[in-house]
This record gives sequence, structure tokens and C-alpha cells, in this order.
Amino acid sequence: METALWPMYEMVDGMIGKVKKIRDRKPVEEYLRMQGRFKHLFTMEGGDEEIARIQAIADWNAEHFGLE
Repeated sequence: METALWPMYEMVDGMIGKVKKIRDRKPVEEYLRMQGRFKHLFTMEGGDEEIARIQAIADWNAEHFGLE
């Protein structure tokens, strides 16, 4: 949640209502390193680009939902 990959928000009548703000947003790389299931992203060819794509999703979420 601190990365903005999975924003927490409430929908009211089809509109975004309350949004849980993130005080100290962390880079997705930090989250991915902690999860063993994403270990391959740090060893595979093109892993850096994939991590950058995931970070771009988090950045879009942060901007779109006003998380910061």
C-alpha cells in the first residue's frame, strides 16, 4: 500500500469518495525485493524495464487518486 500499487479508496454512487493518503511513499522496487515471488525481476534480462513499468503504474495511481 505504501507504493501506490493498490490504492485504497471508497466508491460512492460510482464516484471516488474517500482516498487513503500515503505519507511516505516508497518505490515499488523496495516492495518487490521483499517479496520472494518477484525475485526473477532482479535477475532476468529486461527486469529493470519491467520494474520501471510497474513503477509507472504506481505513479499513475498516485496521481490519478491523489494519494500523496
